[in-house]
Amino acid sequence: MLVRGSIARLDAAARLILRDPELARDAVQEALIRAWRDLRVLRDPERFDAWLHRLTVNACLDIARHRRRRHHRPQLRPDLLQLLRAL
Repeated sequence: MLVRGSIARLDAAARLILRDPELARDAVQEALIRAWRDLRVLRDPERFDAWLHRLTVNACLDIARHRRRRHHRPQLRPDLLQLLRAL
């Protein structure tokens, strides 16, 4: 298997980026799915490891972006909040 030796490195890179083991595993899994799906577009098989690493980094960035959007809740000033509640 081409990937078997790379999983530990990919997981370590994903943990450094996401700082969460569960999210890191999700990112590696997503990268492996993308690699399987897009293997036919890989132009230089000698660069497989670098390509897989890049897919992992991109999956991490996608997860981080998604989490940031989901967790972003604007805070209203207390006086505006009271005004809205009074309406």
